[in-house]
Amino acid sequence: MYAVEEPETSQHPDAQKMIVNTFREMTEKNGCQVIITTHVPGLAGQLPLKSLRHITK
Repeated sequence: MYAVEEPETSQHPDAQKMIVNTFREMTEKNGCQVIITTHVPGLAGQLPLKSLRHITK
């Protein structure tokens, strides 16, 4: 299990896409879980909808 807070911080949009793709590969190939926090809807939009959880508290 990996936890990453706001991976988009100070990253070019192309680098953000690369990070998301890497997280996706990690979960598909290695069976691990990746938990991220973000305030950027565009970053969350790159993830499969079924994998998203909206936590308010």
